[in-house]
Amino acid sequence: MPFIEGTMKGPDAIFGLIKFYLSRLNIAKADKILFVADGARWIWNHVSALVKEFGIAPQQFYSLLDFYHAVEHLAKVADLRKGWKAAERKNWIKKHRRLLLRGKVKEVISSILSTLSR
Repeated sequence: MPFIEGTMKGPDAIFGLIKFYLSRLNIAKADKILFVADGARWIWNHVSALVKEFGIAPQQFYSLLDFYHAVEHLAKVADLRKGWKAAERKNWIKKHRRLLLRGKVKEVISSILSTLSR
């Protein structure tokens, strides 16, 4: 279950605050916009709504999953392989962590899809 900081009264309040600041910055006029977050679907759903609401063009907007959470998700993928021993999982994660550090994101995604289809 996701933890949401209680004083902010949930994701709608958090994104309401983000929306306020982005409107004050006139964000739609920015050349490039990078949004960095973890892989939680609720975050990216809210980000998509903000992008649409502000009329931000696709070529202006980039999204990035932070490295720590990307590696955390690698562990979740490795855990899905019930036939692997602990050492095999650890080696798979280590290999793909290194690939991420080298910017080989497409290679990691391809490997994940291959791993999940087995």
